Amino acid sequence: MITKNSWSTRRQVLLEVLNSSLQIPYRALILVDDGDDETGDVVRDWCDNHGKELVYSRSRLYGHPHPTRATARQTAIDIFLEGFKDEWLMFLDDDAVLRPGWWEWVEVNKVLEDGAVGEVWGINWDVDPARERLLSLFGLDLKQYLIRKFEERGGTHDTLYRRAAIEGVRIPPELHVYEDAWLHHWVRCHGWKSVINPVGVAHYHPMP
Repeated sequence: MITKNSWSTRRQVLLEVLNSSLQIPYRALILVDDGDDETGDVVRDWCDNHGKELVYSRSRLYGHPHPTRATARQTAIDIFLEGFKDEWLMFLDDDAVLRPGWWEWVEVNKVLEDGAVGEVWGINWDVDPARERLLSLFGLDLKQYLIRKFEERGGTHDTLYRRAAIEGVRIPPELHVYEDAWLHHWVRCHGWKSVINPVGVAHYHPMP
């Protein structure tokens, strides 16, 4: 999880995100926090209360003058590759609450057993209905729109990455936006398959 003043800006949502993650059988949470509020302390307390190991870091800058979303994601990836032997890393954004059944869908469909899969992304269902209403005016379906956008530019709201699929990736540190697109296309261009989990998340990010 990458954060910046998440506790100050969306404290209730942050707790919902963390609680929703408990449906997934993970043991450690890597937090890359570039803010200056209590987010790190809150996440540490939550991990202590739920038996999760916390690995806390600020962004490594990779030669860039200041932290960006790219430096934060790259830092999380590097910490995972350097310090863990697990097969899968999951990004879960601080505004994306996993809907019930997210992990069950992965298990029932045996997604992680397919050696060709390098990326599993859950649809980012908007909490705010504004985008769906706007799309309906043009006869467009929200689900198909969100899937098409993922195919075009990826997304890290709730995304699993296979270890081998992200080894060697270097996200340009200046990418404060589209760092998720770089990561998605890295995986795809190296021959890995993407799977879309229709259960997805309740996404609290405002409609662009």
